[in-house]
Amino acid sequence: MRRNHTRLLVTLLVFLSHATAFFGVVVWQRANIPQPTERIDLAMLLIPIAAVYVVAAIRSAIQNKTSTVPEPIDNVNYIVVVFLMTVFFCAGLVSLVFLYPDYVGPTVSELRRWIVIFEIAFGIGFGLIVEDLFGKVETIVVRDESVKSNGAPHKVN
Repeated sequence: MRRNHTRLLVTLLVFLSHATAFFGVVVWQRANIPQPTERIDLAMLLIPIAAVYVVAAIRSAIQNKTSTVPEPIDNVNYIVVVFLMTVFFCAGLVSLVFLYPDYVGPTVSELRRWIVIFEIAFGIGFGLIVEDLFGKVETIVVRDESVKSNGAPHKVN
């Protein structure tokens, strides 16, 4: 499997699982989470990791749009590790949302904790994979002009 195929499949798995989990929280769980603000707050936990993947995938596609050189072939070990990690985390995240409240716990706070745990695991576990597949994801420094203090930069990942 060539690197661009690996990159595309991993991106699709991560994005589709996050979109499915977002749908699950906002629409599917209306009966179990009756407050719309709670559903939106939970769904917003899913946005950062999905956004990092989408931005990385778009940046990679733009940078490689004129490349005519075939990308290298990934070895079996790499493909197995990357896809097992991806499928494990994606399936776990979607399962959390759709199996709530039966297996996660009866309260929204417990679901929130599990989503945060999985999103942290995504961030840590996939940091290396994202960097390898798409290149280094740069930290953006934003100066907050509305603050009248020393104008120190704030990091945004």
